[in-house]
Amino acid sequence: MKKILLSSAAIVAFAGAAAADVSFDGGSAELSYNDMTGMAWELSTGLSFSQELNNGWTAGASAAIEVANDNLGNTSDDHVIQFEDLELSLTSEMGGLYLGDTATAAGVNFSAPKALDGAPEADFDVNILDEDTDEVEAVLRAELTYGDYSVAVSGATGAGATDFSHVQFSASADLGGVTVSAAYQDADHDGLDDDGDLENLVGAATAFAVSTTLAGADLSLGYLDNGAETSTGLGASYTVDALTVGAYFTSNTVADDAWGLDASYDVNEMVSVSASYESDDSWEVGVSYDAAPVTVGLTLENDSAWDIDATFDAGNGLTFVAGTNQDEEAYFGASYELGGDATLAIEYAKVDEADADEDFDAGTTVRLGFTF
Repeated sequence: MKKILLSSAAIVAFAGAAAADVSFDGGSAELSYNDMTGMAWELSTGLSFSQELNNGWTAGASAAIEVANDNLGNTSDDHVIQFEDLELSLTSEMGGLYLGDTATAAGVNFSAPKALDGAPEADFDVNILDEDTDEVEAVLRAELTYGDYSVAVSGATGAGATDFSHVQFSASADLGGVTVSAAYQDADHDGLDDDGDLENLVGAATAFAVSTTLAGADLSLGYLDNGAETSTGLGASYTVDALTVGAYFTSNTVADDAWGLDASYDVNEMVSVSASYESDDSWEVGVSYDAAPVTVGLTLENDSAWDIDATFDAGNGLTFVAGTNQDEEAYFGASYELGGDATLAIEYAKVDEADADEDFDAGTTVRLGFTF
């Protein structure tokens, strides 16, 4: 996520461009107290611009606006407001041009098929706007669509730049029930996320995928060349009534060949179970229960890892959540809807984000939040 600082004088200048459709995309505010980190507050909203041109094209812009974050919105003598996720666009039925915090080419036309689940890594490096690794300022992406055919190309750029880095290309086509897609990235990609963890393909890579449905079964073929090795695979899944089963086999020229099996079954409207097993002896079993006012989810894995999460809707706007795992990283909380899109919550978590869906902070926290 990139951040842009805009002075109050510049905001006044934007207000003069009122010929376009300009709207604030709601907003949110939160005041909280945590017994480990103290008081915190924030105020944010979103801003969108749109203007239809005379030639069938539409010009647009959008940004998330952080008005205040543990301050009163006056972070410097110039009353700086922080803009995030800025995207400029020029679009039509035939395609578009995008600049800013926008998707790379491999992120719009290609996703790794089930056939490549056994490759050492099959996800393209679409997260290049990470300041601590790639040091990329913006993505420029062009798309062209004609019927069932689509192509895209993207590169990284910045203010004053005279060339592009982190180039990607993708294409897809629907050939009468058979979908063909391809993607490429150049050697600039490091595969790292914002935390410096290796999450995606490193360096130059090329991939192809073919998918179709035959006799009710979803079938896929995949090919990937990452410069160090190639992976070729087959994947399939089939659903009959409440049961879905799947399998894949991937042949790798350097790493061991890999295969896997998975299945999920809806026992009834309230209970569902799932299981998976892979050739490296890893496995996972999941059970979920969803019957108002209670939901419960349990996951077990081969390395003695497990976690359980539960919610209880007590009615009248009051909801309880709780969970823990094999490391006893417990969390629990209660939230109460005050009406008018205002919520009061009390939470406890042993560690930060003990449950990613709840996004709790370590310690005990009291929050008062508003949505506009």
